Amino acid sequence: VTASTELLSIFHANNFWTVAGLWGLTILAALATLIRNRKSIRFTLDLVPASALTVDSWLLLASVIFIAASTAVIAFYAAPNTWDSMTYHLARIIHWMQNGSVDFYPTNVLRQLHQNPWSEYAMMQFLLLSGSDKLVNFVQWFSMAGSLAGVTLIAEQLGATPRGQMYAAAITATIPMGILQASSTQNDYAAAFWLVCFVYFGLAFKRSGTMKDALATGVALGTAILTKATVYIFAIPFLLWFSLSVLWKSRLGAIRPLLAIALIAGAAFWLFGG
Repeated sequence: VTASTELLSIFHANNFWTVAGLWGLTILAALATLIRNRKSIRFTLDLVPASALTVDSWLLLASVIFIAASTAVIAFYAAPNTWDSMTYHLARIIHWMQNGSVDFYPTNVLRQLHQNPWSEYAMMQFLLLSGSDKLVNFVQWFSMAGSLAGVTLIAEQLGATPRGQMYAAAITATIPMGILQASSTQNDYAAAFWLVCFVYFGLAFKRSGTMKDALATGVALGTAILTKATVYIFAIPFLLWFSLSVLWKSRLGAIRPLLAIALIAGAAFWLFGG
């Protein structure tokens, strides 16, 4: 999303045909990779057995599904109407679509120019591809769904049972502001999703210290920074925890992966720090 938006902006070419063409090429490349490596690819799905879930776990699961389904219906049928959406989230997107570029433009609403843009990049591509605002709310809704999955994985990493994981998902799903924002074009849930990804991969990196987990941690943190500036407040304590833990365990061997995280996140801060 970020690369295509920025690349097309150079040529003032953010429009339906170019975005659809780039995504078409991306899908074809992914299919070609799958076909070429089909003999070595193994798909596994590690599901919790139904017998491991208690009655209260099933009730919590039903509640989470109900909230997700309800907010999805609202996200599709209710047009964006929040103050922030009208004044800068959607307003900047329409300017970008008109100009074919995310370059600065004349406006007296300065946050249209300087606020971190990732969520709006994704919404603009939904708008360009669908031709309406029916799907723009789903950037936040998919972020909610991803966050629900992410917190269960984090709980599992911290030793939670399937019952504990279900409670983690239910607590996340019932956050009042989360329910409101899951069907809006604001960007708090999108930022939360990337923070959840950052914490999940950061915990994996803390345990393994490998470059693979470091790169995933850096990308998640960098994209969180691209989404909303307030992520710094929440990300810094986790970053310090992960970094000091890996340094304590691996000493000099931790320098390269930590440098990779710093470079990726630093590039996002330098380009779009807000």
